[in-house]
Amino acid sequence: MNYAAVNAKVRAMGADTESPARSDDLARISRWLPEKRLCDFVALMMGERDIPGYLYLWQRLHRLDKPNRRALSPLVGMEIDLRNLVWIYRLKHFYGVAGGETFGRLIPLRYRLSEGHMRQMADAKDEKSLLAIIAQSPYAAIFSALEGAEQAINRALTRQYKRQARLYPHTLAPVCRYLFARKMEARNRRAMAEGQAQGLAPEEIQRYVVEPW
Repeated sequence: MNYAAVNAKVRAMGADTESPARSDDLARISRWLPEKRLCDFVALMMGERDIPGYLYLWQRLHRLDKPNRRALSPLVGMEIDLRNLVWIYRLKHFYGVAGGETFGRLIPLRYRLSEGHMRQMADAKDEKSLLAIIAQSPYAAIFSALEGAEQAINRALTRQYKRQARLYPHTLAPVCRYLFARKMEARNRRAMAEGQAQGLAPEEIQRYVVEPW
């Protein structure tokens, strides 16, 4: 497959960061990808997922060719790890779910976190203890606090998408990076509209905005 030609077209789309994402961006890019399985995988990458969705995405990832697996595994794996961290916090903080039950409700996949780490986090007795355990994990730099975790995840993933697109230009990574950036733009617009509707100050609204490019 000629990834150079596809990614040149995507770069041309990405150069126009002033115009909003088009609803048919994914459809347009899919027409440039010659294999349906590649189109389907990109669509899966950009979709919203529950636990079965993450399992299916992980399964499909490992059916890709080696260069694409190498390029995209850090993106999918990192997202799974970070989602599990936030779900642990929410299950304990908002619902008071006990450690063993918390562990059983997580995505049963790990990328850079060991099972021991995950069980320690699930068993943490409070937010302070959980943050102390996270501080010993590969994701320590992402979370200084668990409040605002969604923005922390999106900023970390944005950096990782940029990195993988730069390291693996002849794979699907640049395509996924472009679509993820457009997804963040849409979230930013919603955050700004909601913040203005609630009468928040500009600096407060800025906390919910992720720089996509």
